[in-house]
Amino acid sequence: MIGPSRRAITSRSSSSSISSATPPNVVFIGPNGVGKTMLAQNLALHALVLGHSARFVSASAMLTDLAAQDGALALRRRLRRFAKPELLVVDEVGYLSYSDRASGHPRRHSTAG
Repeated sequence: MIGPSRRAITSRSSSSSISSATPPNVVFIGPNGVGKTMLAQNLALHALVLGHSARFVSASAMLTDLAAQDGALALRRRLRRFAKPELLVVDEVGYLSYSDRASGHPRRHSTAG
């Protein structure tokens, strides 16, 4: 796990507020089946129990949703929807490869022969 220690998570989880002292990002890294998703879901659930807003979404679902938006205005509205909660949990980042359109980066072709 990259991010706070177990003690830091435990002490923060007993707090009733999400403060600026809370790290803006926590990344769980590990092999399949060790509980990264469960930890992330439990953090989101705990935030909800404490009265905060939270959203849990897989990276592929979020990118598919964003890519399906027609036009810049619709995309901005959808991005605001994902950015609105106090806690956004994006699961399975890097687990799958994403299409060029979903990633938002055009594919660059080399003309070198």
